[in-house]
Amino acid sequence: MLTGDQNPERIEMDSQRGKSLSWVASVLVALFCIFVGGVLLRSTGIFMNLFAGLGVELPPATRFLIGTHSWVFPLFLAGAALLVLVKEILLSDVRRRLATTLIIFVAAGFSAGLAQYILNLPLLQIVQKLGETK
Repeated sequence: MLTGDQNPERIEMDSQRGKSLSWVASVLVALFCIFVGGVLLRSTGIFMNLFAGLGVELPPATRFLIGTHSWVFPLFLAGAALLVLVKEILLSDVRRRLATTLIIFVAAGFSAGLAQYILNLPLLQIVQKLGETK
């Protein structure tokens, strides 16, 4: 006799719920990646105008980010958005699909934070120099 946990209909229903959850999570993470890309493109433009007005020498990391932002952000974040959706088709195990979605979410969030830190480096150097003059 089958118990409630071994009922094939229940197992199939749980499997469908897991797949639906995985798709919803993937679509949300894809939208997050696209949103983060837009925010980074906009904020980089604002920082470019700020740095041009200040006339400060930029650290190499900031120069690289400003010089390549127009193609690096869309390539990385649109690629992550596409990857998070394509893996739903390629991976069959729901746990692996959810784990991959989480990894992509963390990578997109971390890269956005790192980009903002790199953009703020010149401002941190200015503050440090102002502190040294006291």
